[in-house]
Amino acid sequence: DVRSLPLLAVYHASVQFFQADAAVTRHELAERVRRQVAREEELVIDPDFFTVLRRTLPAITAVELRPRIGAAVTELTKFRYDVLLRIGAANEEAPGDGMVAYRLAPPVAAGLAVDERVFGWIEGENEIPASTVGEFRRAVAAAPARPARTSPEAGGDGDRPQAPGLFTNNPLQAKLARKLVPVLRAHLKGSVPDYMMPAAFVLLDHLPLTVNGKVDRKALPPPAAEALATETAYAPPRGPEEEMLAGIWADVLGLPRVSVEDDFFALGGHSLLAAQVVARVRDVTGRQIPLALVFAQPTVAALAAALAGTG
Repeated sequence: DVRSLPLLAVYHASVQFFQADAAVTRHELAERVRRQVAREEELVIDPDFFTVLRRTLPAITAVELRPRIGAAVTELTKFRYDVLLRIGAANEEAPGDGMVAYRLAPPVAAGLAVDERVFGWIEGENEIPASTVGEFRRAVAAAPARPARTSPEAGGDGDRPQAPGLFTNNPLQAKLARKLVPVLRAHLKGSVPDYMMPAAFVLLDHLPLTVNGKVDRKALPPPAAEALATETAYAPPRGPEEEMLAGIWADVLGLPRVSVEDDFFALGGHSLLAAQVVARVRDVTGRQIPLALVFAQPTVAALAAALAGTG
């Protein structure tokens, strides 16, 4: 059971588009998708990896890339696929190249086609001119459907030459960023004056280069808006409960500090980190709070008030 790397950005585009208010602009949505792709903590694999693996290891005689079974249109059926590696004697049913592929159920293929159209719009395709999510939703509802893909793997022929590391994402990158940025900030704090302290840090796999081999400054991604907001609009804790929660959030998120008005999920939090917050609160206070409370009250101020109200 594997998630598809070529469809990783399409998946996050689908989720962010569904959650976005109608007034959100295309550029704002594109930034949200970029951040979520960078924060992905699950291993995501290009199907071509398994094809190259078969060519590298002669013991693998066949590779089967299978869509998830079912006609229900979900994340599982649209963006995940199963891989079966056959070892030893060749499979008589497999084609000569040892590759076996399957087709998506028509409803799933149609749903994935919609998601790819959304991603294309976010990336700047002009098929449907729209500047906001609301405009695009109205326009796409009236537009003819796109041809649907037949397979979720978006690959599998192994013909694209690339380094082995490019067949997967780096699921540890987000965790590294949460731990590295506070270390960098602490180091700089003792080395440069406050006015020279960077307002935000952006971690990249590599620096974009021009044809002359110099850093392409125009291609550098901008800092996330919420990172800048955290540095410029800080509201300190106003009591012991808020101070306790702010400390837990900062530690879990890997941030130097957290404003009591910062949204936990806008800062990069997700369900697994929220569960860590619940566990830390239990360890410190002896109180078991429901995980849903963190989702319902996603700021330190709101959660502290909810805890005070429940006694």
